[in-house]
Amino acid sequence: MNLAQVQGASYADIRIIVRRTQEINVKNGVVEGLSDNESQGFGVRVVVDG
Repeated sequence: MNLAQVQGASYADIRIIVRRTQEINVKNGVVEGLSDNESQGFGVRVVVDG
């Protein structure tokens, strides 16, 4: 973020996201499937001359 400002940005931020989902599929009382997923990502926003 400091580098962005040194290079002329008037604003800069970063967002870090971690998302986790769990799923159980049941049909007629019988477990048919399980899943456990995690995804991660990030975004950078920089404003110059704005």
